[in-house]
Amino acid sequence: MKSILTVLICCLFFCSSGRNRTFDKLNEVNACWAKQPEAATMPLPAYRELSEGEWIRRHLSLVEQVLRARSVSALSAGQRAQRLRALDHLHAYWQEGRFPVNMHYAYRTPIFIDQDDNFCAVGYLLKASGSEAVSRKIAGHTNLAYVAQMHYPQLDSWAHAHGFTKEELAWIQPTYPPRNQVVTLGNGVSGTVKELCVDPGGDKLYVGGAFDQVDGNIGSRNIAYVTQADPDHYTWHDMAGGVNGEVHAITAHEGKIFAGGRFTMAGTVMARNVACWENGSWQLAGCLDGTVEDLAVYNGRLYAAGTFNLCAASDEVNLAWWNGMGWVAVPGLSGTVKTMETAGGRLILGGSFQHLGAAANAIAWDQNNGFQPFDHPVDNTILDFELFKGVLYAVCEQVTTGNTRLLLRLEGNEWRSQYDPIGFPFQPVDGQLSMRTLLADGDYLLAGGLFTGNELVGTLVRNNADVSPAPGEQSKRFFWLDDAVNKMIWFKGEMIVGGAFRNGFTGPVGSIGRRALLGTGISPSPEFHTFSVTPNPVTGSAVILRNGWGASGYSLLDMNGRVLAAGTLKEDRDEQQIRLPATCVPGLYLMQLNNEKGIRANQKLLVR
Repeated sequence: MKSILTVLICCLFFCSSGRNRTFDKLNEVNACWAKQPEAATMPLPAYRELSEGEWIRRHLSLVEQVLRARSVSALSAGQRAQRLRALDHLHAYWQEGRFPVNMHYAYRTPIFIDQDDNFCAVGYLLKASGSEAVSRKIAGHTNLAYVAQMHYPQLDSWAHAHGFTKEELAWIQPTYPPRNQVVTLGNGVSGTVKELCVDPGGDKLYVGGAFDQVDGNIGSRNIAYVTQADPDHYTWHDMAGGVNGEVHAITAHEGKIFAGGRFTMAGTVMARNVACWENGSWQLAGCLDGTVEDLAVYNGRLYAAGTFNLCAASDEVNLAWWNGMGWVAVPGLSGTVKTMETAGGRLILGGSFQHLGAAANAIAWDQNNGFQPFDHPVDNTILDFELFKGVLYAVCEQVTTGNTRLLLRLEGNEWRSQYDPIGFPFQPVDGQLSMRTLLADGDYLLAGGLFTGNELVGTLVRNNADVSPAPGEQSKRFFWLDDAVNKMIWFKGEMIVGGAFRNGFTGPVGSIGRRALLGTGISPSPEFHTFSVTPNPVTGSAVILRNGWGASGYSLLDMNGRVLAAGTLKEDRDEQQIRLPATCVPGLYLMQLNNEKGIRANQKLLVR
């Protein structure tokens, strides 16, 4: 009867708490919240937007409160004393806030001990009571397991000696979100992002695709641009109402922004599938009859590729160049050219096409030699190229089931598959399997598309993955999105991602977002992570750091996590000048302060 009553109380609480955002978040941190009878009557704090570290702290503080209030009359005097001591350790643990960081997994998971030797709450209780060896044994064998799944006699003995049930330890144990996440860029767009392009000055990010509105209420259809006012704020801009059809391609040429796709009007100007934006208005840019899939500048000329012919002719062309007055055909291809890239002094084309009637899907071209086929045709549809460490890579959409040549590398004059279906088995999503975009990220190569997969290290990925050759320690460069990733690009030092996705791991994104590296460690009190960097933005070669919490060292990192400069801070002053290294080109950086206790604090620094 008692168990039935407990279940009813839990069910009642769970139903009522479905409207309580605080409970929902606590239950996300640890699903055992729904099983606690006390939670039905205990007051929960009002919901606030907190960091993941603060939510873990709040979870542990509330669990501690409940566990201290529970009856211990059935325990021996020794067990009561040990339990009280362990709860004191738990209090000190969440006060300090050195929680594990989920660097290696694209899903929320327990982590007993992370790569930086940060212990989870249960692991810390074992360590603090003299049983560190038990913690390390658990971490070595089942580091991601939930306590309820663990079968270690040493853990059971410790729980008994300290007056805890296995269920109580399971409630203490938090889970940790992935560090690599995509967060929204303003309010995003109302549909799908298909193209991203940064202007030559680096100040504007152009966004193209299939959408009616941007940022929630700006009616710039299918194309708009974004500026960054400061490191944390982005502003969306209308482009004279946009265009009346999909935009697949955007590029800059001779001070203008050219857009291509499938449309008939650009603003109030009649335009056939291509137009240019200059001085705040749309202008004609010739006429192409069909769909423009890509635009690229090669040897000073603007090229258009896709599935089209010239408006004045009837023959299929699919590749043309702009002479300033109109488009000039480059005949010889039939099918669809999806992407272009300049590499090795040639224009490399990819897609699903034939050259002189023979299958190709990839071909090179230059003005002197014309089309130059590769040694063997590519059997999947190429969607994007990327130069990575001096080598050209390509990603593909699967044409036939079982064809795993999704990631290709150009070696000599032949495209070789780099996809390892055993080490990294990608799976289709809703029947589709494609890698649609590539982006170099320092020593990593990222692929986005429509797929799921499991890496050798056990990482569950969805629509984005590290595909670096011989990557070593993987997983620091991936994130989870609920639908296709179509394009990735760098803008002001941050990775921008666009596609058909509506949600990231932590909530709505709106088809476009920026990568954010989110940690779960927090400082013991607000003043511990307060410091300033002035001036910010900085146009000179030095900044002033001001802190009052005993930071002893600093590091300057780029947005890929590479340390560009580091040094010590003088203990006898809270203000110190720091010179920036000569390698600090204009862009966004991270200033990080630390002390001997391992406490860290970060501030973004914009260099102009």
